[in-house]
Amino acid sequence: MFVKEINEDLVIRLEVGEDIVESLLKVGREYDIEFAEITGIGASNLIEVGSYNVSLKKYKSVIFRGELEITSIMGNLSKQEDEPYLHLHITFADENLDLHGGHLNKAIISATCEIVVRRLDGKVGRIYQDEVGLNVFDI
Repeated sequence: MFVKEINEDLVIRLEVGEDIVESLLKVGREYDIEFAEITGIGASNLIEVGSYNVSLKKYKSVIFRGELEITSIMGNLSKQEDEPYLHLHITFADENLDLHGGHLNKAIISATCEIVVRRLDGKVGRIYQDEVGLNVFDI
């Protein structure tokens, strides 16, 4: 992973074999990020995404393998109990250019991944909301 600071923001390049989620959590810790917006594109050969069922309060996960073109990563990085907390979604195309997407659990890079972490002024934490069974913005 290569990271370049530009003003308050970070430009990140992930390399073959690196996981997007693990890498961004590491960046959150190392740069002590309180609150940031995340965007990115790239290529992967293994992506695990989830879909949340509110009535069951459970995620269903699906793993995709193959030549996968990441068309969009978007989300945010905040903190919960002083630890980095990621909420990312991903859209990607398979070899037939059929699109898939969902909550990003894992994505292993097959070529490269380019991510911008735009730090935002202030702090926004997370709090568990029993009604929906999720950690939501504490605002």
